[in-house]
Amino acid sequence: MRLVPGRVSDPETGEPHPVDVCPRSEPTEVRRSKHRSVWPEIDLRPSREHVRIADGEYDARAFKANYKKSIGGERRLFIWFKLIGGQTDGIQLFMACPIPRDQRPSPSSKFYQAWTIANGGRPPRRHDRMSLRIFDNRLLRVRVVTVTTDYRHRICPQSRWYSVVSEVIA
Repeated sequence: MRLVPGRVSDPETGEPHPVDVCPRSEPTEVRRSKHRSVWPEIDLRPSREHVRIADGEYDARAFKANYKKSIGGERRLFIWFKLIGGQTDGIQLFMACPIPRDQRPSPSSKFYQAWTIANGGRPPRRHDRMSLRIFDNRLLRVRVVTVTTDYRHRICPQSRWYSVVSEVIA
């Protein structure tokens, strides 16, 4: 902010004395090019519908998986499940599993535990490749929870809450 010298009258004596005053800011005119809009039209749409169901255990069938890069170069594996039975029949939810950079999940990781359950309770042998086909069309018992916070762990309004699969149980 730039101060401009000006004059103000002293309330007691009425004599003017110099002061610095801040000029009023005038709105600037935005010049628009004939060829370019200031606010271009971009076709942006939400990535998916947020589905919210009651927390609990459900029967589900895994039907697809995909990788996405996340912050810091790590990747996340998203395993998608279709819930089976009752009022939730056909609802699609995902389970996000962080995949380490060296692509060797530890036995305590969410993916390793889910893979072991999908493999009939048998952990992978030492040099086994943990193929995602183990989940293909497999009927599993999953736990569903509601996500109520954002990535910074701040509580979101209820309109932005959504359900995810937190773990594979059996």
